[in-house]
Amino acid sequence: MTPVFSAENAIAFRELPDTAEELKRRGFKIGELRSYSQGLLGKHQGGFNFALTNRAGLAFSRVLVPAGASAPEPTDLEALLGWSLLAATAVRTLALKSGYWGGYRIWFEARNNGGLGVVDGREGDEYARCADQRIEISDEWSTVEVRDDPFGPAGRLYWRLMWAFGQHAQMWTDARIRSRLELQAKELGTL
Repeated sequence: MTPVFSAENAIAFRELPDTAEELKRRGFKIGELRSYSQGLLGKHQGGFNFALTNRAGLAFSRVLVPAGASAPEPTDLEALLGWSLLAATAVRTLALKSGYWGGYRIWFEARNNGGLGVVDGREGDEYARCADQRIEISDEWSTVEVRDDPFGPAGRLYWRLMWAFGQHAQMWTDARIRSRLELQAKELGTL
């Protein structure tokens, strides 16, 4: 996720560790951090790589299918809910830290060598695997909107994720998405 501006030092380098600590307080499970030329790198719980830049940008990446695995594992629905919540949390936090209340671009990409799938660990459902091997979603959020109602943008992102993963749109009403997001937010201590 990146702000829609090009300031080199939206967040002073010396303030990045405090920004990372604030993200931790808001639900990010970041381990030990190390510096690099434009920010901080670290590991997030679940094997995610984490990067925070002085341009108030944030990135996650994770290899979900180990090399040599015979079939891709489906993504747990709770992870998609969690990513949506963490995106809203990060945008709010980075906007506060940088003092920038314009737009943020959110980018999500998933790819593997087989069909992408989703499983609902909470309700025990495994949905039909979609045929696509690559999903790309781009969205732009207003930081003011995220500040006023973080579940709105998070819900839209989640709905788009489920649609992209090949799931039936009518299953995911606004009320159902909001309910699941609020439940996970309470469990994670996010927002």
